[in-house]
Amino acid sequence: MKKSPLLLYLLKTQFMIDRDYLYNNHGMIDSLLNGTIDVEADRPSVKAIGSSPSAELIAVSGETMVDFSRVPQDSVMILPIHGPMLRYGGLCSWGMVDVAETLAQAATNKNIVGAIIDLDSPGGGVDAIAPVIQGIEAMRAAGKPVGVLFETMASAAVYGFSGANFVWANNDISAQFGSIGVMAVLNDATKAEEDSGRKKIIIYAPQSTEKNKAVEMALAGDTSIFEEEILSPLAEKFIADFKSMRPQLVDDGKILAGKMYYAQDALKLKAFDKIGTLSEAIAEVRKLSGKKSGSAGTGKAKAQNQIQNLNMKYAKLLTALALASLEISEGKASLSKEQVDTLMASYKKASGKDLTLKDINFDNEGFAQLTETDLSAIEQLFEKITPAAAEEDNTPALEDVVKRLGALEASNKEKDSIIAALGNKPVELQMQKVDKVIRMVTKEKRELMISGGYVFGETNDWNKVDAKRPYNQALEALIRGDYDQSKIFAATDVDLSQLNSDLGAFISGRKGDIIEWFNPNDELEAIFPTLAGVKEGDFFVSVEMQEVIQQYQKGWTPKGGYKFHARKPILRDIKFDLELENLKSIERTWLNEFNKEGSAAYKMTFVEYLVSLAIRKGVQEYQIAAIKGEYKDPTTGVAGNAIHVVDGILYQISQFEAELLAKPFYTIGEWTSANILDFVSNMIAALPEDMRDRAGLGFYVSSLFIETYWEARRLQEGTMPTYDPSKSVIPGHENIRLIRIPNAGNTKRTFIAPIGLIRQLFGENESSTAGLVNVEVSKRVVNIFGDFKRNIWPTVVGAKSANATALADRDYTQQLIWYNDADYASTEYLIVDADSTTLSAKRHNMLQIPANTQATAITDITDAVTGDIVKIKIGSATNPSTIANSGKFTLTAAWEPTDVGEWIQLLRREDGEWLEIARYSGVTAEAFDADDATPSVDGGTVFITNANTTATAITTFDDAVAGTTYTIYGAGTTNASTIANSGNFVLSAAFTASTGNVITLYYNGTKFYEVSRVTA
Repeated sequence: MKKSPLLLYLLKTQFMIDRDYLYNNHGMIDSLLNGTIDVEADRPSVKAIGSSPSAELIAVSGETMVDFSRVPQDSVMILPIHGPMLRYGGLCSWGMVDVAETLAQAATNKNIVGAIIDLDSPGGGVDAIAPVIQGIEAMRAAGKPVGVLFETMASAAVYGFSGANFVWANNDISAQFGSIGVMAVLNDATKAEEDSGRKKIIIYAPQSTEKNKAVEMALAGDTSIFEEEILSPLAEKFIADFKSMRPQLVDDGKILAGKMYYAQDALKLKAFDKIGTLSEAIAEVRKLSGKKSGSAGTGKAKAQNQIQNLNMKYAKLLTALALASLEISEGKASLSKEQVDTLMASYKKASGKDLTLKDINFDNEGFAQLTETDLSAIEQLFEKITPAAAEEDNTPALEDVVKRLGALEASNKEKDSIIAALGNKPVELQMQKVDKVIRMVTKEKRELMISGGYVFGETNDWNKVDAKRPYNQALEALIRGDYDQSKIFAATDVDLSQLNSDLGAFISGRKGDIIEWFNPNDELEAIFPTLAGVKEGDFFVSVEMQEVIQQYQKGWTPKGGYKFHARKPILRDIKFDLELENLKSIERTWLNEFNKEGSAAYKMTFVEYLVSLAIRKGVQEYQIAAIKGEYKDPTTGVAGNAIHVVDGILYQISQFEAELLAKPFYTIGEWTSANILDFVSNMIAALPEDMRDRAGLGFYVSSLFIETYWEARRLQEGTMPTYDPSKSVIPGHENIRLIRIPNAGNTKRTFIAPIGLIRQLFGENESSTAGLVNVEVSKRVVNIFGDFKRNIWPTVVGAKSANATALADRDYTQQLIWYNDADYASTEYLIVDADSTTLSAKRHNMLQIPANTQATAITDITDAVTGDIVKIKIGSATNPSTIANSGKFTLTAAWEPTDVGEWIQLLRREDGEWLEIARYSGVTAEAFDADDATPSVDGGTVFITNANTTATAITTFDDAVAGTTYTIYGAGTTNASTIANSGNFVLSAAFTASTGNVITLYYNGTKFYEVSRVTA
């Protein structure tokens, strides 16, 4: 038997291989290991299909490399890979390193335009995958497509070849795909050795406690470590890489778990591209490479040809601009204002004539789009310029003079024809029309003109000036200077059918502009950029690197790794409906825009203006909701509130802790004008040490915060030179920018996060029958409506904890948004939803009741812990909410307010119920003097004790009126006033007037009798 490294390879490697193949060929494998098979038999051949029918089969028996010297031009290489994938060659097959080298050589061969892998493989060794991937990448990097045509594509073959330009099955009968996974077969020969009388003794060094541990334990029956440390990491990477190569894959729960499929079933899951034949695959490779079947070519890569051809086509123009090449995209090149000026100056210098490029339009960034027709016209002008002859020191020879005279005569004839055509006038070139992007909120200006019978000179139907569009006629009159009220059309005269048609044409023809209107370049966009085109099911994936370095020691002691956290964005469905009734009034408003100084950004045709009204209003409302909103499910048939279309960023932050993603800085609290400088220092000091000095951090705050902060610095530093209110960074922490959140109001919430982490999301509603924007015109009314998907979303928040305890116990290194534990100001009320019977104290403990649509009784308050105090205030006299003295509430009496401003204050007890500690019913509770043992109750019925400086026992109430009921609220805990069950008081027990305790007394003229009490 010949010695071969192949045998050693088979014994040492891990495999990704289809199990059926392994079992069906176990006899051959045994024979191989027993030495009865020649492992060095001839290998297969490579076929080169060229442009000529006489292309040959190139035999490479026994050779690693293919001899490409006989390959005809424009050939498609067909590379057979039949059988298991092994890293090294032998056993009648190539190794995958041979395949990789062959592909790499083909990538540099001028006669090869692409390749097809003729694949029939159950998979193979894990270490055979990387060479295949590298070979395919070499071809693709050279601009040469690679296709896969398979009979069987399983396991490692799926991993190695799915990165090709296309993957096809070669039939729909027997072709199979799948077996995505990793397996290992350990051959336990212990029993065989014992039967043969041999005994194997394995000895490890004392230091080698981990060596072969996984294998030894598996042979002993415990496969857990082998699965966890060897197989599982390979399988996880296999699955992740395959999903990245096939993002359109439909996961049925089985394909990534190792199931094998017939081709037609796998195709339904979009695991590969199609079922086709070899001839179709060859045609596809030629199509992708830019070569037609049966046609000869130059053998140069398509991309290189294109660049070279462009450089030759515009050689004069490139010389004038001092450029190496031009970048052409969609038939247009972008030139700056400076480059255009250089071009005209170069022409003037070379020809002596001025060059004018008519109707060239520069965008707001100073760039113009020139079509290839424009570029060719300019190139031809430069080609017609005859360069001046260089001066020579020596007298030319006679033959040179003759040659020059001939050239001069030819040149003069050409110049005469040019002069005849152009005269001595400056040269003008008419530039082709390139549609200009119109943005609502930019400094870009449209030239106010009527050209060719169209507003702005833009030849769209809705810009046309005619009797069907009297609003455009009115604008024309305005431009001429003879506009007056009589030019405003009457709404009854407008051609609604034409208006409807124009609106439809604009919406369908300018969709790109409309999407930009939905995402204006404003302050919110600047701090939270928009990701457009987001769809349901998209994921944001972040990589978080844990600490990895440590002090040196011998041995493998891993401590770090990567954490991948996928966060699926929530896109909220948003609709807008705008009814435009008074078209005459709207037209007047539209025309007034043209009279305003500096309003050029909003100058648009009437049709554009109508659409923009709906979008502009919707954008403004969304921008408020994006910061302060809280999503509420819509009620069918009832117009929803704009503030409820999405969960704003402030609300989302308040939910991070409940979602187990992040936690606030519990001890920092809310900022005030008095503590704001310390507040900023404390927030930064609380950041994880490795993040505190990281570049690109944003400290996100409200407008009021910024004003208060810089005023505090001014007062603290006076005229010190370090003070600069125009700076956007935190002094002493130049890596942290202070960023104003628009529409944040008086929020006390602030947060620090990497800039760019939070994004706005925008997408079209694919499931809706309505488009992005729609229009209906009927009965003198224009209805503009549509729907879309929108939200604001932190792409990464933090690693998710197993439970609330785990979140509370961890530090702040596992989150990327850090925030204080305050949302609303302690003096500000949060308005709850109308008709709410259960209130939540999660975001704030000061709750205001709005106008209810019906009688509403509050039965519980959730999201509170023992000791929390909640204050409820009436904000409207329409159906004010009530609370009964029963169930979850223990009150001095039922709370049945009638007036705006009435409130009740409640304390959460350990048993989960709520205890009244104070209320206001239009009567102010008067405070007793401190240390007063006989306080006066003259002129009132509701009183509150005071913080005493010494132990104080109340023995009576002076100035009490017989027949009157008095309510006494406790205050303070130190030296709280007490009332004994004796003397002037008849009580159920002694009473201590500490915070939360309330007692109600009836005075009969002699004694005070207890009516009720509340004890905290």
